Amino acid sequence: MRRSTRTGFTLVELLVVITIIGILIALLLPAVNKAREAARRMECTNKLKQIALACVNFESRHGAFPAGVATCSDNHEGQGGTQVGIPCMGTHWLGQICGDMELAAEALTIDRCMKDNRINTHCCGSPDGVHFTDDCEHWRLGDLPTNPALGTVTPEPYLCPSAERLGIRYDNAGQTGIEGGLAKGNYAGCYGGRTTYAFPNRETIPENLAGILTMVQIKRPLVQTGNWEVGPWKEGRGQGTKISDIRDGASNTVLASELIGFDSNQDIRAVWLSTAMGATLFTASRTPNTVGGDVVMDCATNIPAGHRMACRENLTGGQTFVSARSDHPGGIVTVHGEGSGHFIQDSIDRNAWAALCTRSGGEPVPEL
Repeated sequence: MRRSTRTGFTLVELLVVITIIGILIALLLPAVNKAREAARRMECTNKLKQIALACVNFESRHGAFPAGVATCSDNHEGQGGTQVGIPCMGTHWLGQICGDMELAAEALTIDRCMKDNRINTHCCGSPDGVHFTDDCEHWRLGDLPTNPALGTVTPEPYLCPSAERLGIRYDNAGQTGIEGGLAKGNYAGCYGGRTTYAFPNRETIPENLAGILTMVQIKRPLVQTGNWEVGPWKEGRGQGTKISDIRDGASNTVLASELIGFDSNQDIRAVWLSTAMGATLFTASRTPNTVGGDVVMDCATNIPAGHRMACRENLTGGQTFVSARSDHPGGIVTVHGEGSGHFIQDSIDRNAWAALCTRSGGEPVPEL
């Protein structure tokens, strides 16, 4: 009698195979996710290095790093106090390096805005020529009505691959000349060890508080035809921090880091074209990824207590500060003044972090 030959699996055998495959997947997934995050972090580091290189090239051409914020007022808007004449603001540091970042359309749009920020058939901006972001954020890339507005698209080099894409999430439509929302990015410049506008200009910043990127108080031209508020002089080129000002050493001083925004049209944090604290600036008042504690000009009101992005508003005195944050586990990516990238652990000592973020404090700098 011939025995029948079994060619299939029993149900028990099939279940055993499925279980084994499930276990292998469960073991492999963390490794795969870790490898993906390592790749994203490497890409993020490379982007920050490109930003630093652009700043170094800018310094080589103009004799100084780009102004963090260029203003011809004694006080920044939101700092409080008495304004002298009409306040005016030029391009912030990310806007000034667009040309060095191979963002030709953005650089050309900003340049045109600085030279002639009047409303015409192709561009939209504030007619008074007062504030950079009011003037330039809705000028059309390429100067064509069909192209997106400058402030509504974040340039790809200013986005970290690990961060959540927030899109257009800040709506300041109540201001003159503004007609919608502004896009958010993920990189910010270091303004030193405490608050943003506790000092009016580069010359008055205490050396133990100053970062590489600072406010630069520019001077209006005494004679200028047409609208005297416009012109490339508003960019303050050559008036920022010089290499010789970084007495702690460019390799020992943080130039820029990552920043996280909040998904709200009331919250200005991470708006890439804004000069405000928390938009393109951070300080070392708090260690990286601190839970809550931000003080900004425009803060979402629906953030629950204990949330890592919890904040409060302060519109006077310039006592605003925001922590550097990222979506990388355990820390943030930073870049130093000479272009080297570093991963800073959340557990870094507060004084050590402040030492890294100030340019001439003379403090001991931790090994990274």
